[in-house]
Amino acid sequence: MNESKNPRKDGLASGAKERAQVVKGAGLTGVGAVLEGILRYVSILLVTRFYGQAAYGVFGFAMYLNEMGQRVSSAGLHDGVMRYVAIHEGRGETDQTRGAICLATKIILGIGIIFAVVLALFAPQAAEMLAKDRMHDVPKEMVIRVIRISCLALPTTAFLMLLGRTLRALKQIGAQVLVKSFVLPITRVSLLCLFLWVLGPDNLAGLIWAIVISTAFACALALHYVHKTVRLWGKDAPSSINKKEFLGFALPLVGVDIAAFFSLTADVWILAKLGTQVDMGTYQAVLRLIPLLAIPLFLFSSMLTPLSAELYGQGKMQELRDLYRTSVRWIYSMAIPLVIGLCLFIDPLLSTLGEGFLAGHDAFLLLAAILILNGFANPAGYAVTMAGRSKVTLFNACIMIVVVSTTAWFAIPAWGVLGAAVARATGILVNSILTLAQGWWILGLNPWHRQLWKPTIAGLLSAATAWAIVQKNFADGFLGAAIAGIGVLVTYLGAILLLGLTEEDKELLRKTPLMKS
Repeated sequence: MNESKNPRKDGLASGAKERAQVVKGAGLTGVGAVLEGILRYVSILLVTRFYGQAAYGVFGFAMYLNEMGQRVSSAGLHDGVMRYVAIHEGRGETDQTRGAICLATKIILGIGIIFAVVLALFAPQAAEMLAKDRMHDVPKEMVIRVIRISCLALPTTAFLMLLGRTLRALKQIGAQVLVKSFVLPITRVSLLCLFLWVLGPDNLAGLIWAIVISTAFACALALHYVHKTVRLWGKDAPSSINKKEFLGFALPLVGVDIAAFFSLTADVWILAKLGTQVDMGTYQAVLRLIPLLAIPLFLFSSMLTPLSAELYGQGKMQELRDLYRTSVRWIYSMAIPLVIGLCLFIDPLLSTLGEGFLAGHDAFLLLAAILILNGFANPAGYAVTMAGRSKVTLFNACIMIVVVSTTAWFAIPAWGVLGAAVARATGILVNSILTLAQGWWILGLNPWHRQLWKPTIAGLLSAATAWAIVQKNFADGFLGAAIAGIGVLVTYLGAILLLGLTEEDKELLRKTPLMKS
């Protein structure tokens, strides 16, 4: 007698396989994220210590102009390629994978070069926002030069984003981590030291040239890995693409990507208009350190995003919902001790950059708190976008632009750097509420998990431990923060183990690269 198949059991087994893929990707990404975070802080330290606080503000502003061009030139194609490649690679349709990558590359490089030329021509007008001729300001001529040199990196930066998303869709997480978290930051810091030694701290051009050259090198390496995986060129590498289908998804993302960029940078533009170069330098330092708190989100999104597209394309909705619920639980569990721990270190970190950077203390704490909620919403937003609902994402971004801009216009004159953080936090809060509601309504994504109470209790106990240790004043600076941080880690892990891990958690932990080694 033949045994009957159990669809539920098969579904659970498939879901476990997808969750294991996410955890393996998270393990690989985690190693790179730690190194990338360290090197990011080293680069901030080098710039602020040798070039100065105002110069760092100018550098950060130039990078935002570059990113604006990157978003426009990418034309939403990087997310389109990630979804298209994930779906067709899952079906074994490599020809269409090649076609999507090649078509997107031609469009991105073409638009990127045009936008770089336009931005270089309008560099004097852009420099007017920051060049206010205060005593410690960087001269306007140097601001213009910095902006124009940064334009050289614009096409390759956009292309690097495309290649990174392609590697994620191909599930080549190791290659993506190597390029983004190892090669790019190490090359950038090395070149920064070289140009600082050769040109000296009075010439900001070396700082920007380090960005241009390191990006081009990382881009060439990423292209090598993509070609190695799918053979982009050669007689034995045919390509085909349904342009109507591909562009039908990708082109609406043009508005999404541009709106999303301005929704997350409206506070920066208004601070440039109403604040000073020193304010901009302080806020840039806060914004560059905040991604350290987003490490748990980044770890899981590296595999969660392409898998969402693949599962949706295969109609496996229950697996998609299970994957989302498990991922946000892990993001939440990892984010709590990280946020508490980094908040303990923020004063020593900022003071090392320079005394003036301590003005960003409250701004950092506010953004750190709001990022915990974003850990639930962000994966839902990716899933909705990968399901082809790009108009919903565009709507959310437009609402966020209005919220951030309106709040920033009133908050920045009153509170300066903190006002900019208040505007950003308000926008993230509104966007998170919208995204969670839409994820539930459209895809049935429910972030609630009965096991969430365990990390919540462990987090409260850890926060209480941190507060008690800080009150004892055992030591100041990094040593005091380290003592409190160890207390947080021990309390959190002890509470989690005491409350008990689920069998699913134990199984996934055994599949991480660190546990295997």
